[in-house]
Order: sequence, then C-alpha cells, then structure tokens
Amino acid sequence: MLSVLLPVVLLVASVLPASAQSPSSESRLIPTPVAPSVQDVQVRIERGEDVVQAPSLWYQEGNAPPDSLGLIGIPRGPHDRHAVTFRDARYGFDVNLQHATLMRNGDVTEVRISPEVLRGERTARFIIRPPADDFYDVAYPAGIEALETVPGEQTVIDVYEWYTGANSRALSLAPVRATTRRLNDLPLTRELHGKLQSTAPGGERVSFYLTVRQDLPLERTEPRELALFQPISVERPAPQVTRREIVYRDRPSQAKLEWITRVGFMAGANRATLPRNPNREYSATRGRGDITTALRWHTSEDLWFQAGVFAISQPTISSDGDHHDVPYGAQFATRIGQQRAFMFIGDAALEDTPFQQQNFGKSDQRLRMLMGVDVQRPGYAYRVVLGPTYFRDRPSIFETRPDARQAGVSLLAQWVRPFQLGAAPLVLDAWGQADQSWGFITDAGSANTQGTARLALRYRFDLGISTMELGPVLMTQHHRSRFDGVDGISEWSVLGGIELKTNVRLFSGL
Repeated sequence: MLSVLLPVVLLVASVLPASAQSPSSESRLIPTPVAPSVQDVQVRIERGEDVVQAPSLWYQEGNAPPDSLGLIGIPRGPHDRHAVTFRDARYGFDVNLQHATLMRNGDVTEVRISPEVLRGERTARFIIRPPADDFYDVAYPAGIEALETVPGEQTVIDVYEWYTGANSRALSLAPVRATTRRLNDLPLTRELHGKLQSTAPGGERVSFYLTVRQDLPLERTEPRELALFQPISVERPAPQVTRREIVYRDRPSQAKLEWITRVGFMAGANRATLPRNPNREYSATRGRGDITTALRWHTSEDLWFQAGVFAISQPTISSDGDHHDVPYGAQFATRIGQQRAFMFIGDAALEDTPFQQQNFGKSDQRLRMLMGVDVQRPGYAYRVVLGPTYFRDRPSIFETRPDARQAGVSLLAQWVRPFQLGAAPLVLDAWGQADQSWGFITDAGSANTQGTARLALRYRFDLGISTMELGPVLMTQHHRSRFDGVDGISEWSVLGGIELKTNVRLFSGL
C-alpha cells in the first residue's frame, strides 16, 4: 500500500507551484486582521473588522523582573468557542461575563498588591502585552494616562495612580469572629477599569476590569478567657506566579515630547460703552477664533518645560461701526513635582483691546509672571497661579489721552475633570483669568480690569498614544479702563461655539 501512495504524493508535490508549497517571507510579515466569528452578541463589546486577542498581564515592582499574573480573558457570545462561561453554583445556570477580566487556569482571579505600593511608598507597574502575532491591540486605563502605550507591543500603567483613581468598596464580612480588627482596618478591594482596543480600522473595543486587593493577611489574636469559641485565623494563599523576564526594545529617549493644541470658534453678543457717547450703548455681534499651541518636554517624571504661542481674531460687527481685535503672544511654562507640583508661567502679549489700530505701535502690551500649584489626580486636575503683571495701556481711536504704564496682579485658575456619561468619555474643562492693573508707573489716576472665563465639555477620542477632544464651549469676556478725569471703555461679551483640543505624543519612553 505504501509503495502505491508514495508515487502519487511525489507527483502532486511536483505539480504544485512554489508559492503553494511555502508562503513567501514578505507575506508572513503583513499583519492580517482577525475577523470576529460572531457578529451579534449580548455583551458590552463593540465588534469591528479586527478582534482583540486576549493579552497577558504582568506586574513589576521597583526594578525587579516582571511577574506573569495570567491572561485577561475576553467575553464572547455564548456560541463562541472562546466564550468566558462558568456555571452558577447556587442556581445551576451558565453565566457569561460582560467584561474582560483576569483569568488563571480558567477561573476569574484577583491581584494582590502590597500596601506599600498602594500607599505610594514603592513604585510598581502593570504591563499589558498582546500576543506576539498581534500588531494592533492596545489597552487604555480609565481615569489616567498610561506611562507607555505601544500598539501590538505593550501598555505600561502606574499601579498607584490607577488604584487611587478607582472607586473602593469594602469586602463583605463572613458571619464569624475572625479577629479583633476594626472594619476600617480590613483589606479593601478596588476594581480598576479600562478598555482593550484594536487600532486597526474598525477594530474591536472591549471593556475590562481588574480586581485589586491590598495584601494584608489577617492575624490570629490571643483567645479570651471564658470564650465559647476560639478565634479563627483566615489565611488566603497567594496566587501562583510564573516569573519571566521582559526584554524591552530600545527607546529614543527617557524624555517624552507632547504637542498640545487648542482651537476654538465662537460667536455671540458684544456690548460696550464708549467715551464719546456715554448715554448710548454700542451693540454688536462678535465672532472669535483662537488657537493655542505648545510643545511640552518631559525631562523626567517630575519635571517638564513648555513653550508655545497663542493668537486670537475677534471681528466685531455693528451698525455703529466695526472693529477687529487681534491679540497674540508667546508663553513659557514649567512644572516641578509629580501629583502636587510647583507651576511657573510667563507670557508676553500684544493685547489689541477694542477700537485700537492694528499695528505694533498702537496696541496694548502686557507681561505676566505667574506662580502657584498644579495638582494632577486620576479623577481630576486643577491649577491656581498668581503673580505680577505689567500693562501698557494705549489710547483707542475714541480716546484722547497719553499712554498709561501700569503695574498690577494676574490670576489664572483651571479645573479639569474627565468622566463618563453612559459609554461616552467626556472632559469638563473650566478656565478663568483675571488681570487688574493700576497706574503706579505713569498716569496715577488710571486702572484697567480684564476678565475671561471659559467652560468646555469635550468628547474624548483615543488615537493610539494620542488624544483628541471635541465639544461645545461657552465664554464670557469683560474689559474696563478708567482714567482720572477721562472716561474709558467698558465692554462685555458672551460667546458660544465649539472647541477642539489635541494632544499628540511625538515620542515617549519609560
């Protein structure tokens, strides 16, 4: 029989072309999306042209080699062979998970972390790595930004920041008197949420969570006299950990460079009181387009420098006369510290306030030096800076007076909070700035007040390691100038429109 089959096999092999016998090396290097086998599922997964493959979770504490903790199992439909399904012990029916979570040996498991790490006394990282043959998958932690995000390779997340930004819930107590510990001293369990996503066009997006518990073993207490029952010591064995080493690829630098841009388009009502017509109000419609762009260089985890420019175009149209304000300038900033840091901002602006001529010799000028605190938390961030300002107030076409050189104070405050409304990731951004100066240098009877407030609600898009935010914005402006014996200009504006903010990571490293 073997002597009959052997000539047939050799004849078929000789007829097949070389491409059919062995695929070329070029075709093996082209990443091929893995299409989903089930399109309609009753779980929280956004299906696409490329599925997310189950990544592995690693834990690295300090400079120790990373530990392998298991796979993040991804729920599928009940007819999918990769479905994460288990049988309910009480009622006996099958249960399908609604989110991806950590699995070991087919069972859902938790991660136990030392209290030193969760208190921020020791550094630790979670490392989420897709399979070696995956070119697109990446992970996004909820509430914070990852230390590193490389699609198809790994996502590195700070354990302390992710843990402190998660909602906590106390463990339910069993009906036994285990120890004399108070309830507040018991370990806490927190669920750390995020997204697994394929960055291929139309890629799948899966919600996941990790259950993290403080690793605080309960202690046995001494038995009390006349006690009917002896205290019970509850000991939970630590999960088995397979220790392997990860070889990181070379990074261009330890620094991280970001390009941050904000663009707004608004329109609304403008009202002003002019010196020539004190009993008549100037009523107009104002349009506004503004842009702020800056490069931020992170030299380390607790120090960055930023340099940028800003420009504004404000055409104001009225039957009483049109005018066009064009403020612009440059800004430098630095931040020293980690979660709570010292902030310094310095800027120089050519502030073309209402009814001034559009040239360098006729426009107002301002210098600011602001210092204060900048606090970054996983769930919110705020900044408050204060400092001196120099203002050169030049007359408009409606005023007959000399220049006024003034000194004063400027205040800048900002509060940012990311949150989710249903499945939509949103960012609430409130920003305000006030400048008050007086004629201490020349023209002692003068004063100038300027205030701006801005409120934006933006929808957040994740674009690989970069982000884009888009949404409505509301803005108010106030300007008032006063002089000894001479009337000045008073102006109010209320504008609404749309705002776009982008954060592009030019390169990053651990």
